[in-house]
Amino acid sequence: MKTKKLLCLLLILTLLLVGCGKANTSSTDSSTSQTEDSENNTSDDTDESSDDTSEPEPEAESYTFEAHLHTAFLSEFIGDDRLQSMYNLIDAIREGKDTFECLDEETYKICTSEVVLSDFYPPACVYVTGESNDGTTPYENGIGRIYYTIPKEEFMEKCAAFENEVNRILSETVKVNYTDFEKCLALYEFVTVNFEYNYGEWPGYEPQGATFHCTLYKTGICCEIASVYTYLLQTCGVDAIDISGSDHEWTYVRIDNEGYHIDPTWGLHYEDMDLSLMYFMETDEKRYEDGLDTSNLRFGSVYYYTGGTDADMSKYTATSKKYSTLWNYSYVSIDRKKKILYYKDFFDEKIMEFEY
Repeated sequence: MKTKKLLCLLLILTLLLVGCGKANTSSTDSSTSQTEDSENNTSDDTDESSDDTSEPEPEAESYTFEAHLHTAFLSEFIGDDRLQSMYNLIDAIREGKDTFECLDEETYKICTSEVVLSDFYPPACVYVTGESNDGTTPYENGIGRIYYTIPKEEFMEKCAAFENEVNRILSETVKVNYTDFEKCLALYEFVTVNFEYNYGEWPGYEPQGATFHCTLYKTGICCEIASVYTYLLQTCGVDAIDISGSDHEWTYVRIDNEGYHIDPTWGLHYEDMDLSLMYFMETDEKRYEDGLDTSNLRFGSVYYYTGGTDADMSKYTATSKKYSTLWNYSYVSIDRKKKILYYKDFFDEKIMEFEY
């Protein structure tokens, strides 16, 4: 009898062990299936290697605030000598100094212009001026004087707030190993998702120095939003400049010797909508189809950079249709290792690939 009971107990234990083994196997299979599905899906930044045995690559460095903006456009329109005077001014005002070395009096007037200051160092616009407020001579013998319109301590706080915000944006958005196209896309996504169009006033609004305030408060009109986007691109070394026409302003970039139009304002992302690529990397023809008069475009800042001369716009066209495939679709994700951008139709979930 005891032998029969013992055999029964052994049989029960054996069945339980077999049952537990089957449950664990099923759980493992399910987990493996979910992992494979996850790896097959695209993500916002698909940079991971498919080789699980390889060591992870160190994360690329991010860009940081750059006091000395330098692109081919800026050298072309201002000249390196005048750029150096601009850098001298920026270095001086970031330290709260009252003078800086300057090439000549004309360069002094250009460097202290509100428009030029807004482009090169937005916090200084309207808070730094070349107009004497104490009876001293603004420029003399290679030295330009700096006049602050608010107390220096307050100004330095504005500078710190701006530079910190630029560092935050860049650290979250762009890496130094990105291509220029990838930089344009990453910052386009950031601006169009996080900024909003606002023609009126907002908390902290001041009627001037709008690029500075738009950077901090993420709200403004076309000229302000475009200027922020252009400034961030220039900080990352992309050849970019503000362009305008038909009472509207956006950004013109030059990549691989080809010009393109990017309109972050018209591309602003709204709730429950996909991120549109309709206004990203456009041609002159596409801008015309958007309803803009492309026969009268201008780089507004160049007039101030040169002291009164507009750029010859016949040299700055946008004819390449390399990215035209994307215009009628929305952005999904990007694989920077494979150089593939994933996009989809606005009305269905079919994901397509664009090799760039």
